[in-house]
Amino acid sequence: MRILLGTNQLQKDAGAEVLLAEFALHCRKAGADVVIYANWDGFPMTGKMQKARIPIVTEPGAFRPLDFDLVYFQHHVAGLFDYTPHPENAERSLVVFAKLASEGFMESSGWELENALGDLIFARSPETAAVAAAQGSTLPMHMFYNAVAGNFDEPRSRALPSSPRRVIAVACHPESDVNKALQLLGDQVQVQHFARTSDLAKAGAAAQLLNADLVIGLGQTVHYALATRTPIYVHNQYGGPGYLNDENFEAAEKVSFSGRCTSQIRSAQAIAADLMIGYEQGRRFVTSLPSDIVDRYILARQFDRLLRAPRTSNAERQERLAGTQGAISRERNLAEYVRSTHRKIQMLTRMTKA
Repeated sequence: MRILLGTNQLQKDAGAEVLLAEFALHCRKAGADVVIYANWDGFPMTGKMQKARIPIVTEPGAFRPLDFDLVYFQHHVAGLFDYTPHPENAERSLVVFAKLASEGFMESSGWELENALGDLIFARSPETAAVAAAQGSTLPMHMFYNAVAGNFDEPRSRALPSSPRRVIAVACHPESDVNKALQLLGDQVQVQHFARTSDLAKAGAAAQLLNADLVIGLGQTVHYALATRTPIYVHNQYGGPGYLNDENFEAAEKVSFSGRCTSQIRSAQAIAADLMIGYEQGRRFVTSLPSDIVDRYILARQFDRLLRAPRTSNAERQERLAGTQGAISRERNLAEYVRSTHRKIQMLTRMTKA
């Protein structure tokens, strides 16, 4: 399988750049022939791709997207390329547009080129998918729930205790009621603190959590806990549902496990008691979760879904494109402006640092 991944920038080890790099590495591991297009590239990401023997191309005229079996675009780079019929075009391709946030020009949706060229939207969350639809996208939505990268294939046949002993707390402010609750529990628990979810990821989240009895955190930290079937407690200064269970899971998921699903605020004493008394229910919930729900938070599983998605006729795709040439020409100008502006900014930044 030939795969093209396109993005505005591939340099920093963060955000959308990590998502695209993880996709490239996953496809390469699966035996695919992968090419990355980026308006701008740089270290450390170029080093990672070079190590994996994945080429990065920065000139849009170097290839035709419809020669590939799977095409993935993020950040409005699609308008840079040639889609006119060519003998080397694949008969059928899958064209995916990623939407990784709910606001901003680079994540905007409903464009003529996107609707005529694309097969589906790869949306970060239900909220992101809803915004894309409201902006005029006519494509089917594939939500990947901000799934987490990492090796989650380790055996999960571990025996969780009847009460938590080893606790991982992420983004737990020293003055927060959650941290005070952990202090109240004293030597009943051993607590390992991480300042951010990214710190947990860099420490090897899967291995860390498979050795923990309980995770306390928000957002993507919850995704790591679910991927490893580790009991998770959600609470911050604005409130939160506490242990995830059958009753609160759906509401918590809708707000990306931010704690905004409830304004219930507990004191440090109440949290300390809840951490111990509610553990059994939290443990039963994660250990009995259906595999399809767990898999939605594992990035590799989401990538596999894309790789298995059906391809569609490029001849029919090119007919649609031919019918919207005026609008697509205007969108091409926008894409070229974004490319040239970003490259100028990066070049000036590099010169300033030199």
